[in-house]
Amino acid sequence: SLYQKNPMNNIAVLGTTVYPAHFHPQTEVVYMLDGKCHSKINNHMYTAETNDLLVIPPYSVHSYATSLNAQRSSFLLKNEQLSDPFSALKETAFPYVLQNKTFNREKILPVFNELLSIETSKEASEKTKTILFSAYSNVLYGRIMEGYEHLLKKANKQCYF
Repeated sequence: SLYQKNPMNNIAVLGTTVYPAHFHPQTEVVYMLDGKCHSKINNHMYTAETNDLLVIPPYSVHSYATSLNAQRSSFLLKNEQLSDPFSALKETAFPYVLQNKTFNREKILPVFNELLSIETSKEASEKTKTILFSAYSNVLYGRIMEGYEHLLKKANKQCYF
């Protein structure tokens, strides 16, 4: 995976993927650009389609299997210097699949595109990238709160690993 090749990678566009069960200490946000993604998250199956978001909380065991035409943008705030803005949610969490396609396309996708632009920039220094990732990750999480705060629910604290 692109993340394994570059541990500082925060965002990647991935095509058809079958990825085994794993977890990480960061929230992962996946934007489905095209196709379908079948995910098993904490022993439950979910399907995200074009313009849906998957929000996977820290330490949640998850796996992916996408359709043949799938394209997804996956964001992980991996830089240890930056904190996960969703850690402030404490005892609440979002549903794993967020499906307001118009909101996602108009408000979330542009932020993903900016994050991808930062990641692939040849001109920006690592210090500049860190500052920009901090700013845009907060914008991303803020946009998710803007569109989906009403869906926050009590977090399931059961551990699956």
